[in-house]
Amino acid sequence: MISQSELAAGREKWSALYALVAGSLMVNVDSTIVNVALPAIRLDLGFSEESLIWVVNAYLVAFGGFSSQRPIERPLGIARFSQ
Repeated sequence: MISQSELAAGREKWSALYALVAGSLMVNVDSTIVNVALPAIRLDLGFSEESLIWVVNAYLVAFGGFSSQRPIERPLGIARFSQ
């Protein structure tokens, strides 16, 4: 028979996996949204193709930095790059 503490430990492991998968999914969805929006960004802001690469990279670095940190640890996720 499985004890209550073993069940709770199993739930915690699965919860952590779900959180990691959800975070990974959100980064992929957001990068797809940015890539779909690139033609509009190029027309509206007058960016060149080289500038659009910077837009994608800056967005993914910023979003990845914010999503990888808990809000209690650091107010800015991108602060980890300055250490």
